[in-house]
Amino acid sequence: MISQKIMPVDLAIEAMRDSGYRDPAHALAELIDNSIQAGLGHNDCTQVQVITLDRKQASSGRGRGKSCIQEIAVFDNACGMNAEVLSKALAFGNGTNTGKTRHEGIGKFGMGLPNSSISCGRRVDVWTWQKGHVLHSYLDIDEIKSKGTETVPTPKEDKIPAHWAKRIGEEIINKQHGTLVVWKKLDRIQWRTGATILKNSEFLIGRIYRRFLQRGQAEISLKVYSIDESDNEALDENRVLKANDPLGLMVGTCAPGIYAKEAACDDCGEEIVNVRLNNIHYKVKIRFSIATSSVRAEGGASPIGQFLKKNQGVSVVRADRELEMNSTFTAVDTRERWWHCEVDFHPDLDGIFGVSNTKQSATNFKFTDLDSLAEDYGQTRKELEKELDDAEDPLLVIARISDAISRKLSTLRAQISRQAAGAKAGGAYDPNSAEVMATEKTRKRQQEGKSGASDKTESEPDSKKRKSIEELLISHGEPSAVAETRARVIVEKKYKYIFVKGELPSPAFFDVRSESGMIVITINTKHRVCDNLYDVLANEDGTPKDGDTSELKAIKLLISAWARMEDESGLDKRRALEKTRFEWGTIAEEFFDGI
Repeated sequence: MISQKIMPVDLAIEAMRDSGYRDPAHALAELIDNSIQAGLGHNDCTQVQVITLDRKQASSGRGRGKSCIQEIAVFDNACGMNAEVLSKALAFGNGTNTGKTRHEGIGKFGMGLPNSSISCGRRVDVWTWQKGHVLHSYLDIDEIKSKGTETVPTPKEDKIPAHWAKRIGEEIINKQHGTLVVWKKLDRIQWRTGATILKNSEFLIGRIYRRFLQRGQAEISLKVYSIDESDNEALDENRVLKANDPLGLMVGTCAPGIYAKEAACDDCGEEIVNVRLNNIHYKVKIRFSIATSSVRAEGGASPIGQFLKKNQGVSVVRADRELEMNSTFTAVDTRERWWHCEVDFHPDLDGIFGVSNTKQSATNFKFTDLDSLAEDYGQTRKELEKELDDAEDPLLVIARISDAISRKLSTLRAQISRQAAGAKAGGAYDPNSAEVMATEKTRKRQQEGKSGASDKTESEPDSKKRKSIEELLISHGEPSAVAETRARVIVEKKYKYIFVKGELPSPAFFDVRSESGMIVITINTKHRVCDNLYDVLANEDGTPKDGDTSELKAIKLLISAWARMEDESGLDKRRALEKTRFEWGTIAEEFFDGI
């Protein structure tokens, strides 16, 4: 009988290169997984270095030579490996975590190191050491194909190449333990330089490992070296990654501006979905957050708005490590960037979530509506739930998680919509508004030494100002969410003038008073000027109507000028101006009669 190999290794190794890594960043994440897991319980903080080496090509007749990436390395100071573990690590599906009935850590499939390595290049070398004893082994696709190699080369004692020891740092490499993985013959790297790999990896890797970075369990640095035509080597980039938190709740992150040091979002609590599998109970934790009102007031075009958009979706987390950012719960609406959700589950639930061996996605996890499915199948929801439960179909768990997310998102979206209404009602900052223009003119007058009664309270704490203005706006009929947004913007942008509408007991068509350093102008809704002029130019919420808005701006500036005149006047003159304003309003009421 002729024996036949189930899978010829020389053909299989080429086929396995098409393992489906989205990009080099996701492939590198497999090595970082190994480093972090090996360091847990061994180091207080595991150091991981991702190092790229570019070499400048010889100059051509068209000009300077271009740089091209030659090698990529990942170093860690974790526990290192002995010969048996190293051999298993380079074999497909034969890692130290395979075969376990229960899993706690990141690793499980035993595919990470070889799978990710050959997806990018045709050779991978591994040096690993314990107590100063260095072992080396490798995989080389060309050698496997030419020689028909079927086993991992036996690990042999070796020295860490001097050039790599120098790049990593002799003081680090000489520690008791560690591992260095080097990818060579890079023929499947779509990012052609180390700088491009760094640019495309920093944001993603910071998000994948945010919990480990935030807890100080890992430090990940990205280094870019270049070698010129004369073999001179330079360190072009050396960055230590910061956590990238899509929930916007962590501090000390890579978020822009002040949000690197303070949370950009408010915690909206946690939902729990209980799952029973093989008579063991698990909890799927679903956490929510929403961008603070001040962040939303800055708008989607702001740096923080753009940052949150890049983190938009539902973050799927397994064993503290993010798998993907799921977009199936996200609507086509620019405001979707303001809510955030994280689903956290135990590795034992991989089958339910459909976790791939590349740990890039949870293929079963997507928005699932049982009501719609039941209708499609001609069943009631209860009938479908019972059918799925009896069959132990993972779809039922995904549907329950979907329900929990959808219920909460309904609340968060409503809150965001109220905020948007607040922005329309003056909560958004408009640099061309009459309020801003009048404020700028007033600041100029202050610099010229012209002071007003309201100026004396401008130094009040911002928190007191916000509360005062918010209460004022609520007293004039604005919803609390709208008032909170508008008050925050007014204080942050240091408005000097605020326009509101309300009934006044006086005959004046507007009133002037100061509040927390600002001049509050109330348009009298009982006066005919309001009906026949102000409201003709403005929407009900006070914003300009479509078309030419210069008329409304001119009216507001004219009234602001009068208000400042009263504010700068002494007590006696101010009383006289107030009387004149009343008389002016009485005559205006007569003149507008019948329009």
